[in-house]
Amino acid sequence: MSARTARRRLFFALWPEPIAAEQLAAARPAIEASLGRLDDLHLTVLFLGQVPESQINTLATAAGEIHLPPIHQPLVRLEVWPQSGVLCLVGDPVDPLERLRHALERAAEAAGLDRPPERLEFRAHVTLGRGFTPEAGFVPPPVAPVLLVARRFTLAESVPRRDGRRYEALASWPLS
Repeated sequence: MSARTARRRLFFALWPEPIAAEQLAAARPAIEASLGRLDDLHLTVLFLGQVPESQINTLATAAGEIHLPPIHQPLVRLEVWPQSGVLCLVGDPVDPLERLRHALERAAEAAGLDRPPERLEFRAHVTLGRGFTPEAGFVPPPVAPVLLVARRFTLAESVPRRDGRRYEALASWPLS
């Protein structure tokens, strides 16, 4: 290994059950955006950033100690975040999601990770597309609400590829 510590871009997320994934895909309107793969649709609970490989096992052990109920997160409106060109489906975070987020923050601290500074307040969302530049006055169309039900939470890695980023699950734990 080089003098630099190997690092991996990690985050904790909820992957929707198949029916919600199909509903999320249907919520993507026919607009010009780079739509991701259906199996990559997820709700990021806590972005960790670049994590040294030497701390991943400790992080996974701490996350495995979390015991919380399943999450039922409503996603009710389309939003465009012009600064990042992201089209997403958003909902106000429910209490169980907030509790999971705080528990994961504590697990990251227990693993000795420095938390990256939050750029914005946490917003429960699933990114549906990237590279969207709305015309002036664009108003996202209404969509049918989607109930994202999560019975597991996942530690995932964002892996760069020629065709964009892909997300690979490293470990997963039940919510019960």
